[in-house]
Amino acid sequence: MDVDEPIPSGKALNRSLTTADLLLAERMVKATREAVGVEIDLCIDAHGAFDVPSAVKLGRKLADYDLMWIENPVPMQNMSALAKVSREIATQTPQPVGRDRGNFRCNFSVYKIDQIKLHLP
Repeated sequence: MDVDEPIPSGKALNRSLTTADLLLAERMVKATREAVGVEIDLCIDAHGAFDVPSAVKLGRKLADYDLMWIENPVPMQNMSALAKVSREIATQTPQPVGRDRGNFRCNFSVYKIDQIKLHLP
């Protein structure tokens, strides 16, 4: 499920999530969870749309919806930012990182990345 596409601040240059858009994202996830039930795994892909504070707020806001993961809540090239988000919300929701074959460098022990999802042709 994409949370960045339907909300205006998902395309903001400063990557900040507004309060109104945070609530909209929560309503979308809540409606989806209610529609599919708890037997279906629900995953979020943010496409690296947010900054660290916004990604942390999003992760905390969605913690009660039993998400399987939130993929790329911040730009996947910024491992330091991913690590900060992971430290803040990893106990609630894992943070997989999508990577392609040509850009596959990550140090799990330093950045505490939960999963890597390879994008192969």
